[in-house]
Amino acid sequence: MANILVVEDDPTIRELVRLHLASANHEVMTAVDGLQGLQLAFSKRPDIIISDVQMPNMDGFGMLAAVRANEQTASIPVIFLTALDDRDSFRKSMNLGADDFLNKPVKRSELLNAISGRLKRLEGNRVSGAHPTLSGTDVRAVANLRAADRAASGAAASPLAEVGRTVQRARPRRALDLAAHFSSMEERSPPDVRAATSRETVHGTVLFADIRNFTTMAEALEPEQVVEFLNAFFGQACEPILDQAGWIVKFLGDGLVAMFDGRSGSDDHAERALKAAVLMVLAAHRFKPWIRDRYPGRRMPDFAIGVGVHTGDISVCRMGSGEATETTVIGDTVNLASRLEGKTKELGWSIVASRIAARAGGRRFIPGRSGQLMVKGRTGAVDIVEITGLTARPGADTQFYQMIIDAISANSAIIASGRPAQAAAAPAPPAPRPKPAADAPVAIDGYRMIRKLGEGGMSKVFLAEELETRAQHVLKLLPIPADDDEDGNEMMQRFIQEFALVSQIDHPNVARIYHQGFTEAYAYIAMEYFPGGDLRELIARRLSPEVAVAILLQVAGALTAVHAQGIVHRDMKPDNVMIRADGSLALADFGIAKQTNSDIARTKHGEVFGTPYYLAPEQALGMAVDQRTDIYSLGVVFFEMLTGQRPFQADNAQALMYQHVNAPIPRLPAGLARYQPQVDRMMAKKQADRFSSANELIDDVLAAGHAAG
Repeated sequence: MANILVVEDDPTIRELVRLHLASANHEVMTAVDGLQGLQLAFSKRPDIIISDVQMPNMDGFGMLAAVRANEQTASIPVIFLTALDDRDSFRKSMNLGADDFLNKPVKRSELLNAISGRLKRLEGNRVSGAHPTLSGTDVRAVANLRAADRAASGAAASPLAEVGRTVQRARPRRALDLAAHFSSMEERSPPDVRAATSRETVHGTVLFADIRNFTTMAEALEPEQVVEFLNAFFGQACEPILDQAGWIVKFLGDGLVAMFDGRSGSDDHAERALKAAVLMVLAAHRFKPWIRDRYPGRRMPDFAIGVGVHTGDISVCRMGSGEATETTVIGDTVNLASRLEGKTKELGWSIVASRIAARAGGRRFIPGRSGQLMVKGRTGAVDIVEITGLTARPGADTQFYQMIIDAISANSAIIASGRPAQAAAAPAPPAPRPKPAADAPVAIDGYRMIRKLGEGGMSKVFLAEELETRAQHVLKLLPIPADDDEDGNEMMQRFIQEFALVSQIDHPNVARIYHQGFTEAYAYIAMEYFPGGDLRELIARRLSPEVAVAILLQVAGALTAVHAQGIVHRDMKPDNVMIRADGSLALADFGIAKQTNSDIARTKHGEVFGTPYYLAPEQALGMAVDQRTDIYSLGVVFFEMLTGQRPFQADNAQALMYQHVNAPIPRLPAGLARYQPQVDRMMAKKQADRFSSANELIDDVLAAGHAAG
C-alpha cells in the first residue's frame, strides 16, 4: 500500500483515478491544481504523485519542476496524465524528470501496473541504500511486496488456498472508508497488545457469489488445473466488483464475499452491488468458451454462478493479532446475503436479492419472480426479488443490455436444470403473496388514488396524484400472481417488460413512463396522464385530411424512435395514440411490444398478438414480425382517419384475419385518392413491398406534398 497524491482539475477524472487506486488498497490524497498539489507534496511527502499536465494556476510541468528542485521531494516519482498524445508533451515531461506518462482516460490495469513498477523501484533503491529513511507507509508497502513475493514462491497448502492468495494479489481489495481508522488504531497500539477484535458499523450492501456444481467440475481436473481455472474465472469476475468500487472481503473456496459501502456519504451502494451482480453473471456466461477451449473433452457440468445480495447494517471488524490480523465483515446482513446466495440452487435463479436491496438499487434493475422465503436463523419470512437484467439509459447501446438479460436467462436455466428432483415435491419457494380481494382498496406508497380509469384482463388503471410533486399520473396495476399461475406469471413478465422497453425510449411522441414498483399485492407502472383522451375519440368526430396527415407524421416519428431501439409495438391502433392537453400526440401501451433481438416473450408459432382490426398479415399468420408490421397497422389507422371507417369489416376475428391476409387493399373515395399510394405501400400484403422504415414513410409523405395540405 502506498500514499499517493492525485493532482487533477477535472472532477470526473480525479474521482475515477482515486477509485482505481483505492480499489488496490492505496491511500489517496487529491488536489485540484498544481499549486495545491505542490503544497501537499511539500507537507505530506507522498510516495508517488500522479498529475495532469494541463491545469489552472500551475500546470503539471511547473509543479514537477518545483518538486524536483526541492531536496525533500526531489526523489518522489511523478506520473503524468494527459489527453495530448504527442511527442512534445512526452519529451518535455521526461526532460523535467517525469517517471512515467499515461494517456487519459487511463485504464485501471495500466495505472496499477505503473504504480507497481514505481513501488518495486522504490523498494530496490531503499534496499540498496539510495533512500536511507522509510516512512510508515513505505515500510508497509515494502512489507506487502515481500509478502507477495513469498506467497508467490511458496508451495500452496491446497489449490483453493493458493488461488485465494493469487487472486487477491492480482485483484487487491478496495480500501474502505474505515481503513484510515484501523490504520491509526494500529499505529497507536503495538500489534501484540492490540484488541483481538475492533469493530465499526456501516450501512452498505453485501454480495455473495458462488460457482454452481463446482465440486463436480473440480473432480474432472487436476489440482493445478483447479488453481488455473479459479484464477482465470475470478480474474474476470472480480473486475465488475472493483469497477463498482466494491471491496472484495475474502475468497471462500470457489466463492467470494464483497461489500459495497456508502462512500463519501452516498447511498448508491445497493445500485453498485446489483450492477456488479449482473455483470458477474455476464462474465460467467462469457467464461464458458474458455473452459471448453482449455479443457476439451472433459465431462463437466455447464458453468454457472449464483449471487445473493442484501442491504443493511454491517459490522466491519479487524480480528486477530499480529500477522494473523484480518479485516472482515459480520452480522445479520452478511448472513442473509449468504443465505440468499445458497437459495439460488433451490429457486433456479441467478441473482436473489432481498426486496430491501432491490428497492434501494433503483428502477433500472429488471425484476423477475418474487415472493418470500423462510431463512435459517430468522423467525419471519424474507421478501425476495429475482434480478433478470438492467435497462439501458436513454441513448445507450441496447445490444449490450440485451446481452446481460440473455446471459442471466441462460445462467438461470443451467441452475434450474441442476435442481434436485425432490425440490419439486418440497414446498416451493418463494411463497406466493395473498391475492387481494376484488373489492379491496388499492394503496400505493407516495400516491393518492383519484379514480379508476378502467379495468381489463388482469390489470387495473387508476388516475393518481403523486404526493411529492402533486402531478397526476396513471397507475397501471397488475396483481402479483401465485407461483403456479402460468397465465398470471406470463402477464407479469410482459408487464415488467413493458417498463423495460419504454424506459429506453426518449421521444416527444412516445408516452412517458416514470417508474415501476411493487406492493404486497400488486406490481405497478406509473405513466403519463393524457387528459385529452385518445385518437379514437378524434376519429369519431371526423378528421380533415390535413389533420390526419399531421397525426400520421407524429405517430411515424414516434415509431422511428421505437424501432431504433429494436422494438416492435405490435398493437398499433387509435386507442394507443394518446392526446396531451397541448394537443400533441404520444404512442402508448407497450404491453405486447417486443425487441426483435430478444428471446423474452418470443412469439410461439401460431400465437397471435394484436387487435384483429389492425393486424398485419404476418401477425394473423403467427409469423415473425419486424418494424414493417407496425407500418401496416399504421396504414390501417391512416385509412380509418381519412374515411372514418376501418378498411376491413367482419363479424368475428377469424374473418378479419383472413381479409388482412387475402383481401385486396380497399380503395379510398375519389376525393382522397391522392393518398392511395401511401395507403397501398403501408398496407402491402408482403413486408418487402411496404415502406422499409418509418423514416421512409415520412419522407414519402413530405415529398408528395401532403403535409402542406
